[in-house]
Amino acid sequence: MTSTLDTINNREVIYLDVSNSLDKISLFPKENWLLFVIADKAQIPLLDRFAELSLKHSPLFVCASGEASQEAEDAFDDADLMNRLNNGENTDAKNAFEDSPPTTAHGNLEEGVWFAIVAANNGESVIEKVVVANLTQTNYRKTIEGVLKKIKSGWLPAD
Repeated sequence: MTSTLDTINNREVIYLDVSNSLDKISLFPKENWLLFVIADKAQIPLLDRFAELSLKHSPLFVCASGEASQEAEDAFDDADLMNRLNNGENTDAKNAFEDSPPTTAHGNLEEGVWFAIVAANNGESVIEKVVVANLTQTNYRKTIEGVLKKIKSGWLPAD
């Protein structure tokens, strides 16, 4: 079940505990959204399949945080590449990945959430929803709610 936490910067922030149930990906929006993934080392075996299935929902941007943030970012980049190769696309062309969702990894969860809500953009496409997909066994809902309160009060991450 998805849960709307707040709306900030004209972006509805939705929290979803995915854990080990990739079936919950079916709840992801289909347009105008950013995916914020929280993954730890224990979820590394799930990341390739999670990325493959998530990309079918066309996120405009993908951010990752947690112990496996870099692995999650890499999984999305790899899944995008594999989709293109499987579709026979020329991946050597200058603009081959122009329509790919940008990906970022954030070692600091709070800074990553701030980036997803305040700064992330994908050209002229408007991000209307930020889906925080928690793959871990730890419940991050209260942590995310706390970060949202900080953002609403004007908090900025340190340089």
